[in-house]
Amino acid sequence: MTPNNKTYNAGNSVYRLKELTLGVMHQAVPLFRKYRELHFELTGGIDTSELESMQRQVNELELALEQLNSGDSPDAIQIARLSTKLEETKAALNTDPILKNVQKYYSDMEALAMYSLITDKELLGSVLPGILETTEGNSMTANETAAILESAEGLNFVKDAVTDFFSLTLGIMKK
Repeated sequence: MTPNNKTYNAGNSVYRLKELTLGVMHQAVPLFRKYRELHFELTGGIDTSELESMQRQVNELELALEQLNSGDSPDAIQIARLSTKLEETKAALNTDPILKNVQKYYSDMEALAMYSLITDKELLGSVLPGILETTEGNSMTANETAAILESAEGLNFVKDAVTDFFSLTLGIMKK
């Protein structure tokens, strides 16, 4: 399975993600493990129960409205009530300063976990050659990897390639 058509430039070389075989996808295991460890470490103590409850209410109200609207004879009064309740719940979710702060803090910690992952030169040095190849189909060498990780453009290169790899492999795992 070909992952995507995106390319990643580093110096004079252009790379792409390798075809997503079992071996290449296995390269995701150390990345996912490290990310999950960092994610848990940084977000494990954040109480998101009220935020999750509100988000669940929004989802349930949206589903109920969808079901009512798709019925044979929609009940306009019930639809109006649910629509009002949905808008009130969304407004509460979006305006409650405590919930907004929890959501922002949680999001910031997720971003910090990813930043920590994409700046881990030791981990990336072992993973990048397993997931990237030149556009000509040659595997990335250890020297090329080291040069990228030491270069000023390395952070953006790694951020883009690893984020795309994460998205593609997680998408396949969720199917």
